[in-house]
Formats: sequence, structure tokens, C-alpha cells
Amino acid sequence: MNLKAMAIGTGLLLVLAVGGVLIDRQSKSPVSDEREGKLLLESIDMAKAALIEINSGDGPITIESKNGTWFVKEQDGFPANGNKIRKFLLKLAGERIEHKVTENQNKLEKLHLLKLDENDNKFDKDKTGISFSIKDKSAQPLFQLLIGGDRRTDRGIMGGYGGQYVRYPEARAAYLIAEPLFIDTMPHDWVRNEIFRFEHKKLMKRFRISVPGVKPYVFSRKDADSKWTLLGGGEENLDEEEVNMLARRIGDLELFKVADPSSSAKELGRLRTGVVDFELFDKRSYRMDIGLKKTDDEFRYIAISAKLDQTADDETLQKEVAVFNSDFAERIVAIYEWEAEQLLKKKEDLFAKKDK
Repeated sequence: MNLKAMAIGTGLLLVLAVGGVLIDRQSKSPVSDEREGKLLLESIDMAKAALIEINSGDGPITIESKNGTWFVKEQDGFPANGNKIRKFLLKLAGERIEHKVTENQNKLEKLHLLKLDENDNKFDKDKTGISFSIKDKSAQPLFQLLIGGDRRTDRGIMGGYGGQYVRYPEARAAYLIAEPLFIDTMPHDWVRNEIFRFEHKKLMKRFRISVPGVKPYVFSRKDADSKWTLLGGGEENLDEEEVNMLARRIGDLELFKVADPSSSAKELGRLRTGVVDFELFDKRSYRMDIGLKKTDDEFRYIAISAKLDQTADDETLQKEVAVFNSDFAERIVAIYEWEAEQLLKKKEDLFAKKDK
């Protein structure tokens, strides 16, 4: 997604958010300020934006723009989630400053709005804010914001959210906006999660599952309206719903994060792997090499690659396969443990259970 082509109100905006911080009302009589009623981010030319930075106690997030696409540096340069960024843009576009809250240093601390240099260059979730900035290609700031705690109201048994405290780093004043922003502060939160981009019901033609020590099995169908058949026969009790479910899990698979390129096969639980190969009716094929051991972070790590049959002369498909491999062929990505288990199902689990 080319975010530079989007125009919202007075310019292109980026939304940030923070959650989980409980803050009491700091002022029943807010201080008047010329910023009241104005957009939190009044205008910015995103055509000049080359860098988005988020800094918190969880470490830095660097989202870089290259040829109109955003990439997450701390995730081995993997593509960012353009839809997520777009939603944040739309969110911030509607946020206006309700009022100025304080300039008092002690109150800034309570609002979690201290800058790092005001706290001995140490991040403290109970004192310092989350820093967000948009920069140009020379790393000069186009916009900067410090995001503090969220205000709670007295509504309901558990209370409710009543806004967000924010601060412009170049000034001392804290402001309140009406809605909390809930910013994600881990690099993997910003990557594109989608792996495959096809409709499995229409395109899935054949898949093969292989696990060490077990004979591989293959399911295929003649066309999108045909039933699945098992290579070698014996599909009389085949559970069509289970096979379709497996095909859907393949098509809907999402990654959680990208592995550190320096990690070893042992660290990623990939000393032994199971393989899922599948083909589409449009002559694309994919291979998923899935680690058999769950890692300490509770994930399974997989390698994925794609290819297009040599007889296919569709330039669009050729480009899609090339882009897919540029994203995945040299990377290892994490998926949830339960998803890996579903992808490597035993053959007998795909047959209807016989009544005893």
C-alpha cells in the first residue's frame, strides 16, 4: 500500500496509541490554551516521510519507506502492515485536543509524559512517555509526539477509558485528547501478517503432507467443484469437511513475527521438519518447511517458498511469485503452535470415525 497517495483533512496523519495505564483525573478545571480544539496533528506532507519511529521500554521500532512501501527494520526488513498504518492514520485524523492539563513537572511524571532526558535517559513506564516521530529521508523530524497514560472515568464497575494524555516534546505542556490511542510497542506488531493471497476454495488443487518417519500422503481434486481424492485410493470414508478445513488453514495462515536471521536451526526448533507442499489451479506452487519442535517462545518456525510452472506465461503471476519469494525465501517466520499441529495432521484424522 502506498500511503503517500492518501490525503486526509489537512494532510496525511499517523495514529498512535497506548493502553493499560491507569491514570486519575488530574484537573477538574483545565488550563486554557491556544491549541484547544485543534487537530492533534494539524498537517504533514507524507510525500516527504521516509521514516516512522516508535520508542518505548520494549525497544525501538523503525518503519522505513522504500519505493512507496513500508518495512519494519527490526523484523529483518519485512513488509509492514499497510492496513494497520492506514487505520492509525484515519484514527489520528479525527483527534482534537480537548484542553491543556498541566506544565507542572511532577504532574507530567504522573501522566507518564516525561521525556527520556528528563528521567536520566531511562525509560520507566510509570514516568516516561512513548515517543513517536515521522522523519524525512535526512532523518529530520516532520512530526513528534509523546504519548502518556490514558485517563479513566468512573463509569461502570471497572471504569472506562476517558481519553489520552499527550505532549509535544518541544514543549512542557500536557494535553488531553478524547479517545485513547492504544499504540503497539513491539516490532512484530507492525509486520504484515498475511502470508498467502488466494481464495483456497477456488484455487487449491493439490497438497502433500510429509512428516519424518511417516509415509507422505497426497490429496487432490480435478476442479474447484470436485471432491478431494486421496492418492492411492481408499477415500471411501474421507471426511470432506476436514480436508476442506485443512485447505482453508493453509490459505488463511498468518505469521506472528520474523525470526532473527542469526538464530540457529536448533534455537528455532528446526533440526527436524515436516513439509506441506501445495499446488494451485493457476500453476503456482508453494512449500512450507515447518519446524517440529515448539520453541521457548511457544511458536513453530517455518520456511516458505513459491514457484510458478514453466508453462505459465502470465506476467502478473510471475510478478506475484517473485515478490512472494523476495519476502519469504530468505526468511524464517513464526506461526502459532496449534496452527502448525493442524497443518501437519495425521492422515487418519482426515477420515470419518467409524462407529464401533
